Amino acid sequence: MKKFARKKYLICLLPFCINGVQAEEVEESSGGLSYNSSITVKTAYDDNVLGTNDPISSSVTTVSPSFALSANGAKTTFNLEYALSHSIYSEKQASSITNHSFSAGSSYQFDVRNKLSVNTSLQQSEGISRTRVVGQADEFRATDVAFNYEYGAPGAKGNIVTGVNFGSYNTINDFNFDQNRKTFGGMFEFSLRASEKSRALLGVEAIKTEYQYADSKDNVGYTAYTGMQWDATAKTTGRVTLGYQKQNYDDSALNRNQESLNWSIGATWSPKTYSQFSLVSSQAISEGFYGAASQKVRSVLLSWNHDWGGFITTGLSVENAVNKYSNGRDDDSQTYSALVSYQYLRWLNFSLGVSKSDFNSTDIKYDFDRNTYYLSATAVF
Repeated sequence: MKKFARKKYLICLLPFCINGVQAEEVEESSGGLSYNSSITVKTAYDDNVLGTNDPISSSVTTVSPSFALSANGAKTTFNLEYALSHSIYSEKQASSITNHSFSAGSSYQFDVRNKLSVNTSLQQSEGISRTRVVGQADEFRATDVAFNYEYGAPGAKGNIVTGVNFGSYNTINDFNFDQNRKTFGGMFEFSLRASEKSRALLGVEAIKTEYQYADSKDNVGYTAYTGMQWDATAKTTGRVTLGYQKQNYDDSALNRNQESLNWSIGATWSPKTYSQFSLVSSQAISEGFYGAASQKVRSVLLSWNHDWGGFITTGLSVENAVNKYSNGRDDDSQTYSALVSYQYLRWLNFSLGVSKSDFNSTDIKYDFDRNTYYLSATAVF
């Protein structure tokens, strides 16, 4: 769930990060209004669609349309995005799933130093892999509203960003009720210009979480961090923060091991304009699943995207994720992905990709390997 509408450098460089490659964006505009739309059709073979140690293979057909609208005025901006993804499986034990994602945001620039923005999102997700009840889809609805105020001109020595956030997360089906919750958060970040293209960061965040049916998991989380943000410095762009996080639960029995080093890294390096390397990594304590009150999540993603000239691009990535749950469960996964993309027309793109995953878990049901192969076509209108 998105906490704050803060600028991030987490860029999906590899097309398979979002299950398909997008053709070159075709944007229509009229005055200050612009819009674009796309549709991706993907056919895939997945040798373990349920993500368990008892693999079931299936072919998968996914249709993913999307639409984006933006409007810019002298002092205002507005943007709206909607995406849908519907997947159909040939294996009867794997039910069809549909995901919806909607977001909208607006900002008002009072003057060169003062800016107010509001962002909202609504997501309805379904998943059949590694679900809490094997063979039954996990279905959730998440909403989020964030208000941010920014003080300071873009080139000022010091800048301030502060904001508040309200969110909810609820199950749609007839289980996972212990996940239903509301969140209330606030943040404050001060940045100091270190050079023409870099800024030092110092910030704090606090989030209160209230559960509907699991009061013992009610908690308040605090994070303090420092870091650096830079843009186009030595061919790199990025943001790095390092801090300390602590969770306080209403049930004192849950407070054991609820503090951790917290970090967030998002950096890209482009030795050439047509070749880009990316590093994305984070560690944080988040809300738990599989019966746990919380989980410590650590992830590292390395990727390389290369344009070979003409119409061919390729992508390679490797990712490691570690989830340590408060109830003693540990998960560790590695995923390797490769992709080749062909720009057939300016508005039409074809992609061929493969991914291999190795999941290790102390829960034997979720200790498995998984391989996926796919071919997709994306058209932009």
